[in-house]
Amino acid sequence: MEEFSDFNNYIAYMESQGAHRAGLAKVIPHKEWRARQFYDDVSDILIVIPLQQVVHLIPQNESRYVHLIPPNEESHDIYGADISGSLFDENTKEWNLGHLGTIQDLLEQECGVDIEGVNTPYLYFGMWKTTFAWHTEDMELYSINYFHFGEPKTWCAVSPEHGQRLELLTRELFLGSSQGCEAFLRHKVALISPTVLKENGIPFNHMTQEAGEFMVTFPYGYHAGFNPGFSCAEGINFAIL
Repeated sequence: MEEFSDFNNYIAYMESQGAHRAGLAKVIPHKEWRARQFYDDVSDILIVIPLQQVVHLIPQNESRYVHLIPPNEESHDIYGADISGSLFDENTKEWNLGHLGTIQDLLEQECGVDIEGVNTPYLYFGMWKTTFAWHTEDMELYSINYFHFGEPKTWCAVSPEHGQRLELLTRELFLGSSQGCEAFLRHKVALISPTVLKENGIPFNHMTQEAGEFMVTFPYGYHAGFNPGFSCAEGINFAIL
């Protein structure tokens, strides 16, 4: 419990144990810790521009190409992503994603700069079949995701050691997109089946995140995943000295 009280030191401890080599790690808080006492008022949150994810099969392999488009009269709104806000209670001092106490807090405190999702939290309301495509974080920052409630979410990760191999594979599989933009994976539009990764000799890990658990991604750690049912999570980037 004492280790858990200092966020920066805990991340340093995780790395001292080699957690960063996998690119992704789970943190389960101690039983007394709570992000929020009650979620009764969550239904008051308005998702202004939900996203529909349209998945297209690429015939020559098992990869998937995902287009995120705004809703229209013929679509069903299924994913509330990148919603600025936090569900943490203000009196939650430890591991509160709105006040992690990392050097990124200085952007707001000393410069008055808020960058949504980077130094202020985003909320994510997912449902069955919603996904997040293969990507690393902006500027190769760390990220942390807290699962408030809902059906368990599945994550898949490729370690920083094998990140370049994944990039080479995606350039082959998504030739048109890679020719248009060398950093097209940052657009978060490419899904690749773990079967395809295995066939191409790219090691990966997969992990299930349940309510009340944190997931930490490390710099240059590629990750993707999906929701098997309704869920609510919260995420933010961070940096440490």
